Amino acid sequence: MFIDLGKDWTSGPPADYAQFVPTIYFFQLEMHHFELNLYANDHNIIDKPLVKDENGIVLVIVVRAV
Repeated sequence: MFIDLGKDWTSGPPADYAQFVPTIYFFQLEMHHFELNLYANDHNIIDKPLVKDENGIVLVIVVRAV
């Protein structure tokens, strides 16, 4: 998914460097009691992403992160 997003950003003719405008992104997250599912499949997860028996998942459980 992120690879496709990168391809979208880099597709097309190269930009003129004289017109380049730098962009800075700033994110601040405060999250409480969450689970982060990281898929560790050898193959594509698009077919059944919510079926835990069909996927290899690394589960990160965080009580509080700032």
